[in-house]
Amino acid sequence: MTEYYSWVGWIMKLAEKISDNGESYLIEKSNEVDRNHNNPPLLSYGDGGVDPFSFFYFLAQKNTENQVLPVFKSVHEEFELDGDFPQSEIIIPTPPPHAIVPFHDGKATNRDLLWTLFRSSVGNGNNINQQVFSEVLNLRNVGVKKLTQTLFIINPLRFFPIDEKVSLLGKKFSNLERKINQGGYQTYKSTIDKIRQYFPGCEFFEINRFLYGQNRGDFINSESKFFQVSTNVYDNGSDYWELNQDNPEIELTFKEKSIVYVGGSGSERRPYPLTIPKPGDIVLVRKGRNQGKGIGVVYQNEYSQAGGYRENYVYVIRVIWINKSPSELPSPVYVQDGFTHACPATISAFESSDTYRGSLEFIGKLMVEEITSEPINVEKIIRNNVDYPLNTIFYGPPGSGKTYATTQRCVEICNGTGKRPKEEFRREFNSLVQAGRVQFVTFHQSYSYEEFVEGLRPTPDSGGGFQLDPSDGVIKRIAERARNNRNDHYVLVIDEINRANISKVLGELITLLEEDKREGMENEVTMTLPYSGNYFSLPPNLYILGTMNTADRSIALLDTALRRRFDFEEMMPEPKHLNGARESTGVDLPEVLRTINARIEYLKDRDHLIGHAWLMKARDRKELDQIMRTKIIPLIAEYFHDDWQNVRAILGGTDDFVSREILSVPPGLEAAYDDRYSWKINGDFPEDAYANLISGITSNSN
Repeated sequence: MTEYYSWVGWIMKLAEKISDNGESYLIEKSNEVDRNHNNPPLLSYGDGGVDPFSFFYFLAQKNTENQVLPVFKSVHEEFELDGDFPQSEIIIPTPPPHAIVPFHDGKATNRDLLWTLFRSSVGNGNNINQQVFSEVLNLRNVGVKKLTQTLFIINPLRFFPIDEKVSLLGKKFSNLERKINQGGYQTYKSTIDKIRQYFPGCEFFEINRFLYGQNRGDFINSESKFFQVSTNVYDNGSDYWELNQDNPEIELTFKEKSIVYVGGSGSERRPYPLTIPKPGDIVLVRKGRNQGKGIGVVYQNEYSQAGGYRENYVYVIRVIWINKSPSELPSPVYVQDGFTHACPATISAFESSDTYRGSLEFIGKLMVEEITSEPINVEKIIRNNVDYPLNTIFYGPPGSGKTYATTQRCVEICNGTGKRPKEEFRREFNSLVQAGRVQFVTFHQSYSYEEFVEGLRPTPDSGGGFQLDPSDGVIKRIAERARNNRNDHYVLVIDEINRANISKVLGELITLLEEDKREGMENEVTMTLPYSGNYFSLPPNLYILGTMNTADRSIALLDTALRRRFDFEEMMPEPKHLNGARESTGVDLPEVLRTINARIEYLKDRDHLIGHAWLMKARDRKELDQIMRTKIIPLIAEYFHDDWQNVRAILGGTDDFVSREILSVPPGLEAAYDDRYSWKINGDFPEDAYANLISGITSNSN
């Protein structure tokens, strides 16, 4: 048993010794203990006020940092307990300083009743009498909280404290208190058995330790990360989950020692920086691809405390187990060497197991602080802490922020979500590009499979000629980088994804893109590439982002197979982003954009709107006019194939932005044609041009 649970055996030995030696022995020893107080409530009523429940509750009240050593060490000495005094932090319920310690009011002590319940709670704790339990529960100054806390202190293997910490399990203490008061011991026993089901294979003292730390804010939160490690920490094939009976000299065992040991002494066994896991991070423990071992929460990282790895020094990552039940996994994990981030395939494998699903759902609720009894979308929360699909296309009209959204998404996928200034996003993005974790490619009409996946390239041969050799394309190269660095996320950004012949460019990758067909997933698919003949699949830590300009091609025209494999996020013009430009230009630009787009949608469609990004760059009225003259108006004219009458209508129906002159009819054709116009974009716009655009005033439209 790990040293931070060493108090459990110590306190159970104390209870057994008191039970064996009886009342006079407890009274004698209680008077000799260093009480760290001149007049402790335990002894305020004389020898007749000393009983085992009051004594253990007195110890619990002395569980502060300055009291443990003098009081508990004195108990160890006066009661002549075998072995050393435990060095671990003693985590038991701590009554507040003003709590009433005795299990009586000084008048009716009911010592025989308390001794009867005490002796039946020591050892296996299976002989509790329903009536005795209820009578003690109803004693003055007792109650559910105080009684169950003390039972846990006496026997932390068999009992569990019912107090405010149960709210972390989605239960109200007041409700449980009422039910136990009504139903007595059987209800209490049923309640703690249900609590144990939240933590398969774990002891009550482990559950209490986790809830104690979680209640203090020490453990799981929205920043917690998922890691994985195998119990086969050496190359000798041994499983170090439990004590190896064939090699009892090996002390490092996961289950009993409550540690995660990464194995080996060389740095080659440490592909992940082991100083990174912090308290509250989650460790999924496995052996091989199909055996789950347990789930722990990081309690202490010795690598981090020591400042890193030192040769030939055994460090461990200490955990609090919340699930210690080994189980076969319905779907295989992706085998990752050493201690690393848990990839989506590993998390999915654990989540698909009945043994671990409840634990992961519980973790998910703690991560979002949604402690309810309602189901929660575990996969959405815990899939490597990235709440994004593997394949996404941002689509919308030009200037609607697709490029910026892509930059943000790349950073959040690789470095985690969180608020950052725009400049910080850009810096992080550039750093990821330089590190090769983000790569850009732009599709166009002549882009080919050979450029994207693999093709043949001429290389000189020894005879002075050349030969054609397989050459890796963009996605094959980044997939290989992602495959070799499972602890990191990688992103391939495909700009203008709709401008290429998608079926031709992707080829067999159209199948590999699906999330469940990635490496290590339930329906993993591996293809044989046509040029190299190599096997190829997509790793689960490679994300693919695409951008699509709907003014070039409607989403409805995309290949159905592609649409089925991507999530599509619409990026539409957002006039609210122009509030700053409104102040700098003196023009109501949000309303200008809304008005222009409403008219475009009426005359054409919503795929050809004007994005807010075009106008955000305007720092004053002069720059705004220049943007209208060189960007916005030509774009609208392109949308309407130079039908300038529609352009004029969209801009308010005035001559403020575009003006016209009647063209002279060629001789002899006077009766054949209506008036035709010569159009031009004005060099200067009137002061009230934008107000007229919004209002649609047409008084000068002769």
